[in-house]
Formats: sequence, structure tokens, C-alpha cells
Amino acid sequence: MDEATSAVDMETDSAIQAVIREGLLDTTVMVIAHRLATVAHLDKVLVMDDGKGVEFGKPAELYQQEGQFRALVNRSIEEEELVKAFTLQ
Repeated sequence: MDEATSAVDMETDSAIQAVIREGLLDTTVMVIAHRLATVAHLDKVLVMDDGKGVEFGKPAELYQQEGQFRALVNRSIEEEELVKAFTLQ
């Protein structure tokens, strides 16, 4: 899904994310997202830079590293919410 929730409000975004999480178990779903909250609860994340995969893993584990995923989180307007999600996992 390429920016499937980019034109919806946060409440609708949350509802769509819940359907993806709960309704598509045991299914591989590729999500392209600019909102980091969209990928915060996914099993695995691939961070791309200049068309190349530079980091791959669980969001909480990637956050613990000093890499590009953490830098993206630290620059996000959702930083506080994301840090809580990653440190509670």
C-alpha cells in the first residue's frame, strides 16, 4: 500500500491500521509511509535511502540503534509518542 492513509484524518488512519494489523494476520503487507506512526507496530521495517535498503528489522530494535530509523523518529513531530511505543516493547 502506497500512502494508503495520507489523505485521511488520524482517527480514520488508526481504524485502517487496526484492520491491517488484525485482519491480515499471516499475510505479508508492504506499506509505503511517511508517517512513522503508520509503521510503528509493524513486524518489520525496511528503511530506504536513495533507492537502497539501508536498515531492516523490528521498529523498536531499529530505534535502539544509532541509525537512520532513529534519526527519522527524532526528527518526527510524533517523536514523543513513537519513543514511548518503542521503549515499551
